[in-house]
Amino acid sequence: MNNKNILKKDLDIKNPQRVMLVFAIALSFFSFISFVYPDVAWTTRGGIELLNRLFGGNIRGFYSETEGIIISNSFGICDGFVYNIFLYVIFAIWNIPLFIYEKVTGLYALDCFPAILWAKSISLPFLYVTITNSYAIAKHIKKEINDYTVFNSVFFSSVLLFTPFLLMGQYDSIFVCFLILGIRGYIEEDDKRFLLFFALSMPIKLFSLFSFIPLLILQTKNVKEFLKKFFIGISFFLFTLILQKIIFVTGDYEKNFMEGTILSFVFQGRLNLTYSQSSIFIILFALLCLSLLFVNFDNDKKAIFSIWISFVSYSLFFVCCLTHPQWSMILLPLSVIAIMIQTDEASPFALLIETVMEIGLLIAQIGYYYWVFSRSVVTYLPLGKAVASEYEGGFTLFDMFSMIFPSIDSTAYMLFGGGVFVAAIIVFIYWAFPFRKNRTIRWNDISIKNICVFRVLVIAAVVAAMYMLAIC
Repeated sequence: MNNKNILKKDLDIKNPQRVMLVFAIALSFFSFISFVYPDVAWTTRGGIELLNRLFGGNIRGFYSETEGIIISNSFGICDGFVYNIFLYVIFAIWNIPLFIYEKVTGLYALDCFPAILWAKSISLPFLYVTITNSYAIAKHIKKEINDYTVFNSVFFSSVLLFTPFLLMGQYDSIFVCFLILGIRGYIEEDDKRFLLFFALSMPIKLFSLFSFIPLLILQTKNVKEFLKKFFIGISFFLFTLILQKIIFVTGDYEKNFMEGTILSFVFQGRLNLTYSQSSIFIILFALLCLSLLFVNFDNDKKAIFSIWISFVSYSLFFVCCLTHPQWSMILLPLSVIAIMIQTDEASPFALLIETVMEIGLLIAQIGYYYWVFSRSVVTYLPLGKAVASEYEGGFTLFDMFSMIFPSIDSTAYMLFGGGVFVAAIIVFIYWAFPFRKNRTIRWNDISIKNICVFRVLVIAAVVAAMYMLAIC
């Protein structure tokens, strides 16, 4: 069936699973128009400013002369632009209507509700491509899959979709889209698509290397071929980096962000080993890559193993490093594919473990990134403003929980949630290992439908709590 029919097919309400899916999609839509995190406004301003400088001159100062630039009256100012120019080009193309609106009216586009929704909507086409291609990958690996409803139910009921995409409105779906397209090319043995889409993903997030390198090692044990493909994979990133250095003057905020913030995230987990300290992530990632030198599979087994090894690689990243909430979307399509390619008996238990993993991560994020789950995320948009009290403070979900459980501090949320997340992700990796023989479990009364209902209720509870923040 054509990919365009995947979501349409699910809207035909004939059974409880589809009723649940429709509710999940409706909740997703409500969340999408209810919340916005300032980062998307910040990057949208970057796209508009790039157009301003492209047509108005002084494009060289895009990074160095924009610290303190006004985003809008509602969102205030930003510290400057830090991302690879390729991402800002994508934002500039998408936001041409907002650029025209500002030129015609002389007003800030992001003070307008439809413009904010337009800015958030940049992720929608990339999300659609991610979902359809994730299904295609699962279908390629497990030919028996023919139920779009179940696949989409798992996808739309995920906290890994809610927090990064619906709550924060972040644009990591662009990176995830290119990543999944690259993995699909790899699985279908189309090297051109594999290398092209991984190359496109790298300027947006270099995290794609965490999947690209293991997949290359799994694909070839020829050093020359490996180096050739590796260079092709990173060539577009190098091109944009060189172009950026030639055309633009480096800003202080851009330099500090790349050299300090990102590296401190990746190297957070450390051991007192060689020359004082070593990165736990680098140790485990290197072990993973080196172990693949001894692994050889035929094409069928390589396809299913590539999903597992990609998930393991990103799991190491999330377990060993400090990560932003929006980055968790990287795990979403890989975990959904890993669940759906299980046997019918094993899939429900895999989904159950993955759900525990998501909830643990959510609890840890509420404790650590408390400002993401704040009333301001609700009150930027009309629905939140309509119910908001006159209180203007930064009330958060953590503050709300602290009123109920005053003796529990934020560290407890991080320790508990993080511990549950790590334990569940380890069990999920074990359970999803494609060549494990014993998949017998005693909990034979659980079903994907029931678990998805629970997942939707968790998200609904968070949405309700976020609106309570606005009302209080």
